[in-house]
Amino acid sequence: MQISVLGPFEIRDDGRDLTPTAPRVRAVLAVLAMSPNRVVPAETLVDELWDGAPPAGASSTLQTYVYQLRKLLRKGTGRPDPIATRPPGYCLRIEPGNIDAERFARLAREGHRAFGRGDAESASRLLGTALDLWRGRPLTDVPAGPLLFSHRTRLEEARLSALGDRIAADLELRRHTDVVSELRMLTVEYPLHERFHEQLMTALHGSGRRAEALDAYQRLRVVLTDELGLEPSAETRRVHRAILRAGNAGPGASPAPAPLVATPAQLPPDIADFTGRHDEVTRLEALLDPRTAESALAPRVVLITGMPGIGKTTLAVHVGQRLRKKYPDGQLFACLHTPHGAPVTPEAVLTGFLRAAGVDEPESPTSLDERTKLFRTWCADRRVLIVLDDAMTAAQLQPLLPGGGHCAVIVTSCHLLPGLPRTGTVQLAGLPRSAAHELLGSVAGGRLLAGASADAIVELCGGIPLALRAAGMLLATRSPQEPQRLAERLADKARTLRELRVPELDLTTRLRRVCDRLHEEVRSALPVLGMLAREGFDRRDAARILRIDPDSAERILDDLVDCHLLVASYRPETREMRYRFVDLVRLYAEQLPVPDGFPRPGSNLATVTFLGRGRG
Repeated sequence: MQISVLGPFEIRDDGRDLTPTAPRVRAVLAVLAMSPNRVVPAETLVDELWDGAPPAGASSTLQTYVYQLRKLLRKGTGRPDPIATRPPGYCLRIEPGNIDAERFARLAREGHRAFGRGDAESASRLLGTALDLWRGRPLTDVPAGPLLFSHRTRLEEARLSALGDRIAADLELRRHTDVVSELRMLTVEYPLHERFHEQLMTALHGSGRRAEALDAYQRLRVVLTDELGLEPSAETRRVHRAILRAGNAGPGASPAPAPLVATPAQLPPDIADFTGRHDEVTRLEALLDPRTAESALAPRVVLITGMPGIGKTTLAVHVGQRLRKKYPDGQLFACLHTPHGAPVTPEAVLTGFLRAAGVDEPESPTSLDERTKLFRTWCADRRVLIVLDDAMTAAQLQPLLPGGGHCAVIVTSCHLLPGLPRTGTVQLAGLPRSAAHELLGSVAGGRLLAGASADAIVELCGGIPLALRAAGMLLATRSPQEPQRLAERLADKARTLRELRVPELDLTTRLRRVCDRLHEEVRSALPVLGMLAREGFDRRDAARILRIDPDSAERILDDLVDCHLLVASYRPETREMRYRFVDLVRLYAEQLPVPDGFPRPGSNLATVTFLGRGRG
């Protein structure tokens, strides 16, 4: 049994037409066919048939309609009860591939994916095959209540989306002349659909018909201003300006006209010696793969978090570059702090994004709210990847998130950002020993570093990529005996962080930037907590040395954990959290000035503990 809804409603089996003739019986089967193998409540069917005002006995009448359908379909298929009763309603049992709308949806998904990864040839073929299933307006001969009307609208929108991407793929394949006639008909049928007008302009220009392309823009502008009082969008104006600048090009010109609209590609370059993080890369690619959320209305947002220098930005850029072809409409990047560590305002970031999107400065709105709306409008039907680096708060990010479900966002932050809506979180720890050795040797010039000295350097760097890179840079310009000398210098705790200071790779600067953002009470506690035991401590230990109550101490510890200056682990045997510093963070904390009234490093902590107890 084959059911067709992409045009006049039709049910056929072995060449026999089984389409019901009674309008309401057709409507019942159409509703069930739009949700195959899923239960449609009887109440929903009643509302659909009588538009929310059912007569007395409507439930019995519906049962009669279902009985008639069962009799008709059983006769055609030879199978018992193709319509099953399943509380609270009915379910049409059928192979999804036997409904043309389901076949269209599968082919369209594959075509959109191919277009998203840059395979224009496959996209054109798959989407063309999907569109060939259409025979006219969907369910055109079925009386539609609110539910079938919404199904019709959804199918029409899916068709237009497939049509737009198929034509875009053809334009990428330089089939400009082939699509001109089709686009002329589409712009007449959909006079306010700007994408089709943009594509017509591009196709005409690519066919060497520049004057007609410019005329197409003027006709669109007249329609928009007369009907809506609006000017063409920034994207359409950009295509128009590009045609004006392009000059005349004959039909046989060589080379063919270049794409009219530049695609933003702001990601920094990937690094050649990216090392380790295989599991993290795999997880991020799975979370950000457009195929995992074809029907999602919200963008995919992932957070990469960890301590300063742990490689958050490097990982974000590496994954972003790997995913570029899946987000062909652009990749945007913004660092959310200044070189001095001050936060960058969302207004400034949006100004840069809108400029990259082709919005002229005088046309860009001034208020944050209007800029956000314009940015989300530009992103709405595009596949765009956005990387927001070193965020400080969720509030800083909110205006920068796109609204469309085709987009994805990678956020990096030292903070956990509990207010950020996200698809997933990847928390980075130090590199394992083998990967740390590999990175150190790679940065040191490709030398295979082995032995006790290399082991000591890796251990002292704690698996932190920034520290390993700094050590590798130092080794790259030194003698073969340098690993031993560097290991000895790093072992001197008074010199460790100073020795690892390399321009652009200074862990101390990164740690200071994070500490400067902390509340004064938390920042002041850091050097005091740095004197506690290396193997770890709990909130009572912190409370005693800080001379505050345990609850207040726990709030301070939570703030330090949130920005990854402390590592927390739960101990089931004590039902308590245990805290410890990463060694390089502890060294930084020990170098900070200790507030007045607290012991200096080297004091007798037993005495400190005794004094702390006396203050409760």
